[in-house]
Amino acid sequence: MSCIFQILEKSPLTSFKVPIVFGASIYLYHFGIPSANRYINLAEANAIWFALGLTIHYLEANKWFESYKRRKSISIVLILLFLVNLLKQVVPPIASTALTCMALASIYCVIPQKANLLTEKISKNSMGIYLFHSPLVYISFTYWPNIAPMAMAAINLIGFGSVAYMLTNLIRATNMGWIIGETPKAPHDKK
Repeated sequence: MSCIFQILEKSPLTSFKVPIVFGASIYLYHFGIPSANRYINLAEANAIWFALGLTIHYLEANKWFESYKRRKSISIVLILLFLVNLLKQVVPPIASTALTCMALASIYCVIPQKANLLTEKISKNSMGIYLFHSPLVYISFTYWPNIAPMAMAAINLIGFGSVAYMLTNLIRATNMGWIIGETPKAPHDKK
């Protein structure tokens, strides 16, 4: 998505890059480019979430969210439209997807930007938790497939989440932060 933004930055369409990328990702989500390769199909189906995240970061960087009145007004309208559509299904599926994403972005806009020690620690280690948690989850799904849902959630969120958190800190402490996208750079990178 970032590469697409950079390409559009150098074209006459630069002021429309957010709607272009967002619209293209919604199109891919619903129609895709026919492919026998399941990885391409998965990338097409999930591109919408990367486009949504990139769009939020772009709007933040351009001070779009600074006015609380604007955020609140737009958020209320989008959330109401989303709820009306949820109850009545008044728009076609592709428009419903766009509306859902816009409602998600608007909820992000009005959430208080407060933090505490726990959220700060999770935020600092989020990439490592994400990377290391996924493989650990397969252990519980393989060896305990029919346990109670609450036990499964506890094992995966608390148990394996804590293990992923500790692995992240271990990686950072051994100066191998490049594995989780932090500096110092990987050994094969030039300095």
